[in-house]
Amino acid sequence: MALEGLTLGVQFGTWYQPTLAANPSGAGTVAFSAPSSDGFYRAGAQNLTVQANPGYKFTGFSGGVSGTSTAIQLGGPWAITANFTALPRVTFASNLPGTETASLIVGGTSYPFPSTVALDTGAVSIAAPASVVSALSPAIRFTFQRWSDGITTPARNYTVAADATLTAMYATEVLVSVTANPPSLGGVTGGGWFMPGANVTLQATPSAGAVFTGFTGDLATTQTPASFTAGTKGANIVANFRATAADLYAFQSGAATDQASGRVMPISLSNTGGSTAGAARIDSIGSIVVVSGSGTVTAQGGPVNYGDVAAGASISRDIVFNWPETARRIRITVNISADGGTLQRTSILNLIR
Repeated sequence: MALEGLTLGVQFGTWYQPTLAANPSGAGTVAFSAPSSDGFYRAGAQNLTVQANPGYKFTGFSGGVSGTSTAIQLGGPWAITANFTALPRVTFASNLPGTETASLIVGGTSYPFPSTVALDTGAVSIAAPASVVSALSPAIRFTFQRWSDGITTPARNYTVAADATLTAMYATEVLVSVTANPPSLGGVTGGGWFMPGANVTLQATPSAGAVFTGFTGDLATTQTPASFTAGTKGANIVANFRATAADLYAFQSGAATDQASGRVMPISLSNTGGSTAGAARIDSIGSIVVVSGSGTVTAQGGPVNYGDVAAGASISRDIVFNWPETARRIRITVNISADGGTLQRTSILNLIR
């Protein structure tokens, strides 16, 4: 078939076959961003892709291209070299025992101790743990002291200039754990974290109505305060307390009043011990001596029951006296018992009509 009136346009251009290389070999890669199947590239604007391998950084082109821009103007069958340089390698170490594991943060990335990290020159943030609990025992820990270059904070900036080693220095501490038994009867102070070989002093303080009976566990003594030397594995120590026995005394707990039954005097029993006084009572009012005035004074007969008197508590009961107005002041002997008679006490009271 004849073609009439058909016009064909042909465009011609210049194409080159450049070569690309990385220096040193293995430090990185360089390639055209739009690869050619036959290795020829049109003259003019082209883009290169450069990738540094770990531990290296790209420093610029040489050969047919210079500078660091990956947008080039291809003008011949150039030999183009992408140049790389090795980054400084910094080893981050610690003095932790081999049984322990810990990590630090370098430039936002976590690395275990020890690690060697390739870093660009300049400042980089680093952070070591302030303390590391031992894998052998929760009563052993390692507390950050300083870096090998003298910096005393675990989080800091480090200036990378060349290959180096930076070591985190830790000190061993052991836990002296102290508890009170029972805690309602007393407390103990002086425990905490100590370096092995340090002096430790514990102080046991009983509550009102209680006595300290001694330390048990990893310390056996009845002395308080008690001192000892911290070991290498920590210590568990118990401060033991017991309630003191009940103790009762009688006292006038209010004003006397005249009633039909006689002169009524409120008298209380108070428990100053650390235990409850069971079934407390006034067994009798013993001798009644008129100290001022004249006449004879007598008290109601039989025991007066007060019930159980808790430690630190007081209970009042009314005691009726046959007390003439002529007897202005008397002295009485109050016989007290509790706990089925095992507790026996006597109180002397001076009463004014």
